[in-house]
This record gives sequence, structure tokens and C-alpha cells, in this order.
Amino acid sequence: MFIFIILLILGIAHGTNSSNADNAAATPAPAQASPQKEEEVARVIAKSDEALRMEAYGLVNVKSYAPDIVVQLAYASSNNILQTQLYYNFNEAYLQKNAAIKLALAQNIIKSINPGFSIVVHDAVRPQRVQQRCWELARARRMQHLFMPPGNISMHTYGVAVDVSLISLDTNTEVDMGGNPDDPSALAAPKRERDMLQSGRLSQQQYANRLLLRKAMQAAGFSPIGNEWWHFEACSRREAREKYRPII
Repeated sequence: MFIFIILLILGIAHGTNSSNADNAAATPAPAQASPQKEEEVARVIAKSDEALRMEAYGLVNVKSYAPDIVVQLAYASSNNILQTQLYYNFNEAYLQKNAAIKLALAQNIIKSINPGFSIVVHDAVRPQRVQQRCWELARARRMQHLFMPPGNISMHTYGVAVDVSLISLDTNTEVDMGGNPDDPSALAAPKRERDMLQSGRLSQQQYANRLLLRKAMQAAGFSPIGNEWWHFEACSRREAREKYRPII
């Protein structure tokens, strides 16, 4: 009897050890991150000097509030009206927090109307040193009227203005607005859209696309301006001066 009890105990212990071994074998080992994945994570964690400078001023990356928004800064390449690249190793949209929240709301409105569309940001905060350079380059090309002169502070420089358009996610091409952002022609002016429609210089579809963007931005709390369909401001100039300091 005593021998039977000993054998029974040994059998239970053996079964427990086997079960533990089976469970250990069934549990997958932690996945090893691929070098490519580690590189992607490192790029997300690492911030450019320009981004760190923006954050030191209290600005936020708009993707913190709208991760799916598309950012293609005009001056991160030479594909702009000045044909000059002004940002290097930097293609991120930074704004005052309140403006970023409003932009995220506008993105949600656009997505609710057309899930295949997204807002694309071509310019957000534009530090004064960049604004100065833009004006100098524009003056050399006799286009200085398109930029705020150095003596004035642009709403971009306060971090409360954005230049935006719409992009089709299916084709990865911008929606036809009847002209590109920074278009210096009369087609750029919302205040002249009715005339442009009547003359045929602006199609009904182009006008409808502009209205979609404008209504979404206004519903989110932005104000348009009369001469650039792509430019929107999150507050008044007076409020910007009182609440924020220019980004240098």
C-alpha cells in the first residue's frame, strides 16, 4: 500500500511537469522586431531640430490629434512657387494646440462626408526667419505682394494659420480645386469665384470641391480669407497677438 502511494505521488508530479513543459512549448516566444521595424520606430522617436524648436515654443504636431491627415509641406521641397527648398529633414505640420484640435475636427468632418478624401497640409507654422526668406525670394522674382513683408507678423508665424487642400486617398492625387495653392492668379480668390463660374474659368466641380473644404474648415472654427482659397485662420489677428508669441 505504501509503495502504491509513493508511485501515485510520483505519477502526479511527472504529469504536472509534463503539463508545464507542454504549456511552455505552446507559448510562443516574444517576436523579434525586424531591423526595418526598429528603424521605423527610431524615425518616429527621433525628432528633427526644427520639430524640437517648435515644441519649445509650445506648438504641437497636428498628427498628434489627426494621425491620418496628410502633410506635404510646400517648402520641404523645391516644388513651390518660389522653386526653393527652405526646410531640410522636416516635413511636419506644427500649430498652436487650439488650432491643431480644430484641424483634427475639420479632418473628421471631411472623412465623414467622403472617407476617400483627406485634408492635405501644405503649410502650418512658418517661423519668422522662414517668412523673411520667403519675402526676399519673392521680391527677387517681383512677387513680394504674395507674402507678408518682414515688418508685419504673418498668422502663420503665430502658428494659427494653415494652407490646406484635399487629396484623394485612392489615387494619391490632390482634388481639383481649379488651381494649386500659392496660385498667384485671380483664380485663387474665393471672393471672385462667382465671376469665375460665370466666365467658365472655374468649373462647377472645382467650385464644389472648394466649398467642401471651406465648409469643413469653417464648421471646425477656422475663418477663410478673400484672396486665397487654401488659407484658413484659427483665430483673429488680435487674439493671436494677445495669446501667442511669434515663432522665430
